[in-house]
Amino acid sequence: MAKNTPKSQNNASPDPASASLDKVRDILFGTQARQSEKRFETLEKRLSREIDTLRRDHEKQLATLRADLDKRLKSLAQDLDKEKAQRTEHVQAVEADLTGRLAELEASAASAHDALRQEFAQHTDLLRRDMVESEQRQTELLTQAMTQLRGELASRAQLADVLRGLADGLAG
Repeated sequence: MAKNTPKSQNNASPDPASASLDKVRDILFGTQARQSEKRFETLEKRLSREIDTLRRDHEKQLATLRADLDKRLKSLAQDLDKEKAQRTEHVQAVEADLTGRLAELEASAASAHDALRQEFAQHTDLLRRDMVESEQRQTELLTQAMTQLRGELASRAQLADVLRGLADGLAG
């Protein structure tokens, strides 16, 4: 900001009316202008110092925040790695448990299969025996029925011979 002071008069254009007006202003307001200028300079220096202080504080806070953020991120990464390792161990334990149970189930299924085969073989043997016995009974019953039918047939044949003899006797 250019103030009309004796210094600025040396740099200003050499207009006599303007120069006298500047002198009057300097006489009337010179002291007050110089005091205001000093206050502004002091205020400007103070403001500059405050801004520098604030900038340094802000940079320190940013550095602190970055360091804290980095620390927390590292901590989270470590926690995630630990949790991943724990979950991997847990999955492996579950897998081992399931593998053991599968082996037990396979053994149990094989045992049940063998038991069913033995039971099937026993039932097959019993059915064969029952079939043989049933066939023998049927054969015996057929034999008895044939014998009975033959006996009846023989009696009828004898009766037929007697009747033929009688018929021949009557005819002759």
